[in-house]
Amino acid sequence: MLLLPCSAQKNNGISTLTLREDIVISEAIIGNGVEWSAYPHGDAESAEWGLLMTDEKWERVFKRLDFMKPQIVRVLDQANWRYLKGFDTANDPIVDFESKEMQALYKLLDYCEENNV
Repeated sequence: MLLLPCSAQKNNGISTLTLREDIVISEAIIGNGVEWSAYPHGDAESAEWGLLMTDEKWERVFKRLDFMKPQIVRVLDQANWRYLKGFDTANDPIVDFESKEMQALYKLLDYCEENNV
């Protein structure tokens, strides 16, 4: 994917857009991407908002991702939203990587792995 410069001009009320394919701004573009922000308060039946992401909604999200064909996905999350449950008496972390909140994250990561994102 290349990023090309362009310019726009208006002459006598007529707009002209010129793409300069002979000038490459950057050849290091990764491509189209998405940001996946965490909403753990909607990832489980017991969550603050209940289970918002039904199977039908996941299917819609993945269908839209298929259309977009992202080359990169950024996930913003917090440990205490997904897997960090607290600390024991020795101050070691108590983690749960099988929680409903983690299962929701795994769905996205599985999609990315299956689609070489």
